[in-house]
Amino acid sequence: MKNILILICLIVFNTLLLAQKIEQFQEEFSFEKADANNVLVIGNMFGTIKVEAYDGEKVMMEYQRSITAKSDQLYQKALKEIKLNITNTGDSIIIYFVPPCYAQNAVDRIRNFSTGSINGFCWNNCNWNPRYKFSLNFTIKVPRNLNLFLSTI
Repeated sequence: MKNILILICLIVFNTLLLAQKIEQFQEEFSFEKADANNVLVIGNMFGTIKVEAYDGEKVMMEYQRSITAKSDQLYQKALKEIKLNITNTGDSIIIYFVPPCYAQNAVDRIRNFSTGSINGFCWNNCNWNPRYKFSLNFTIKVPRNLNLFLSTI
């Protein structure tokens, strides 16, 4: 009986350990050619975007990735799937999350944002069911007067 109770406690403790993991990341970006048409684009799926203006020239990004999974296997899967894509096109910095089910042509449309060929991020027609929960929460410091295009669900 004592062994069964210890086993149950270990299983519950292990489940609690895997329940949620939060990681912090920091990155800085510079525009290759700084001018009044520079734009920062962020496409997020789940989470927040907080923006602060300052009198500098770099984009400073901090973000928190939170993953809640019921098993280590699902957590490892989430680590592979929950990634940011970052593109610097010279006058645009584009930061976006792309779910695994997203079509490549949609990714190409996001990358071509600066041409004006996209009105926003579209997460429709995505039958992805990750079986875990996650969020990406951003705090961004941007040069004052920078053009912004932000999207989150």
